[in-house]
Amino acid sequence: MDLMIKNIRNKFGFACIAIVASVGFPFIVASIAFAQAAPPGAGAAPAPAAEVERVIVTGSLIPTAEEVGPNPVFSLNRD
Repeated sequence: MDLMIKNIRNKFGFACIAIVASVGFPFIVASIAFAQAAPPGAGAAPAPAAEVERVIVTGSLIPTAEEVGPNPVFSLNRD
């Protein structure tokens, strides 16, 4: 009797997964296709020209050899 119940669960479990996949797959495909569609009138108006502002860099946070100093190197061998 237990074997029959397990067999029914397995059969309906697969059917449930197949139904969910067959219903969900079109929604996924439709959402991808809808996301790729351009909204109406999007290409009609050209984008206004952006104003560019000049930026001057006066310093840097990159450490130099004078600021950092020597780091010790450890050599490990089998001894």
